[in-house]
Amino acid sequence: MVEYRIQARNRQLIANSRLPTTISIPLPVRSPLLGEESPALLGNIVITRKICMMNTTRRAELRAIAEAFFHGIHGCHGLDHTLRVVDNALCLAQHYPTADADLLEAAAWLHDIGRGVEREAGVSHAILSAQLAEERLPALGFSPEETQIICTAIADHRYSSGRTPSSMEGKLLQDADRLDALGAIGIARTFTNGSDRDLYHANDPFARQRPPNDNRYNLDHFFIKLLRLPETMHTPEARAQGELRVQFMRDFLNHFAAEVGVEA
Repeated sequence: MVEYRIQARNRQLIANSRLPTTISIPLPVRSPLLGEESPALLGNIVITRKICMMNTTRRAELRAIAEAFFHGIHGCHGLDHTLRVVDNALCLAQHYPTADADLLEAAAWLHDIGRGVEREAGVSHAILSAQLAEERLPALGFSPEETQIICTAIADHRYSSGRTPSSMEGKLLQDADRLDALGAIGIARTFTNGSDRDLYHANDPFARQRPPNDNRYNLDHFFIKLLRLPETMHTPEARAQGELRVQFMRDFLNHFAAEVGVEA
């Protein structure tokens, strides 16, 4: 449930009504990063959504850590990806009040900070990110118990690790990260990440007569991973959002097939 505060443009309107000053309604809310509060209008009444309780100073500190690690890093796992994962995570958290939104947001900000040293270290970026986060979270006021929840969620988030998170925060982080691989953004990220690969197999673009190979053909990544992601998500809300994004990708594939002259 999301808490809403009701304010009136005309104070007499509220005085003459029997509306409470605060109500809770299960409505979807978008873009928590746009600000602490996002107003909606209903006639002469302004409904103000309380979107996230994290202290703005702590949020700024987490963002600064992420920005420092992503400085000079481009591609599909840069700061822009982190910003979208934070947004996805907070939107999902509004549907699952048992999750601690502060811990989830911290995990989202720091979940990929090990990306830049992954190849050099020869260790999964998820593990590196958890280690780097563990070194920095206490200075931001997180307790040892909170730090453990955040770092475990980070360590578990990577798709290829095959891990199933134990905490709700970990499940929502994994869902939020996977949502960013879908939809229009997912299409753009796929071809950005595969700039050194062939666009598609010239004789069999949709892998009808061959095993798909996304190490060589970008389009094959849709069939190996992306179209299947919603069924791997932990929460009904993420699965619903994922299916909507996958439908957009299927529409893209239909247009792609028409343009290369094959059946989708």
